[in-house]
Amino acid sequence: MDRNHGVLVAIAAGVAIAGTSYAASAVLFRGSNTEPPKAVETVQPTAIASPSSLAQLPKQTSPQTIPVPQTKTDTTAPSSSAPELATELTPIYADQQENVALAQAILKELPEYPCTDTDPSDSSAVRYFYTFDDLNQDGIDEAIAYLVGPYTCGTGGCTVLIFNVNGSDYALNSRITVARNPIIATENQTDGWRDLVIPVSGGGAASDYHVIQWTGSSYASNPSVAPEWTESTLTGTALIADAITADTPAPKLAGDVCLP
Repeated sequence: MDRNHGVLVAIAAGVAIAGTSYAASAVLFRGSNTEPPKAVETVQPTAIASPSSLAQLPKQTSPQTIPVPQTKTDTTAPSSSAPELATELTPIYADQQENVALAQAILKELPEYPCTDTDPSDSSAVRYFYTFDDLNQDGIDEAIAYLVGPYTCGTGGCTVLIFNVNGSDYALNSRITVARNPIIATENQTDGWRDLVIPVSGGGAASDYHVIQWTGSSYASNPSVAPEWTESTLTGTALIADAITADTPAPKLAGDVCLP
């Protein structure tokens, strides 16, 4: 899988899907040696027009301070007074190739989703943004899938499914609700599993970063009620660091991947 690397320096939020507002994070990077996905517009720092823009900033020698994510889709969400963070994050973008085995594992966890009745060209089709990373340092990557669509998203975010991988077999590891991307795998660990920091905003929640930890059998499921990230710096890997909009291409839970 092709992974693009750089350093994350800013996070924002906002995406409209199928006529309804769903929040997802947009990210800005500096120091990247590779081109961002074509679906993301590259602009100069002085010409950033929207949260979904991605800017290449000049290299600097110290971490950058960034604001906590602010929702653009829920005007009832209270403003955040949380402090800014200095970050050094390596972004990993979602794989854009269809993965039938993963898609069918996802569908098993969404038994009410009308896959066979969903046209792949319809905006109601759930897109699955996915990547792989070794979350427990055992030498085997887990699959992380971020599910975007009216069936899996709300004003507070979208569903994330994490799978253990054994060849072409995928077994559910964790289900995380009301999450925004990127999912940040930090250098901190709980019982050998990397703590995950997730941007939280919308749905009445103040904008901030919350940390979910391994509970012994899975990750905690709801970032909005998890503890806030209280450290002044944030380092690690930003998983599914794509600036997701309604037009960002991704494989869909529709068509040939549907379970019989």
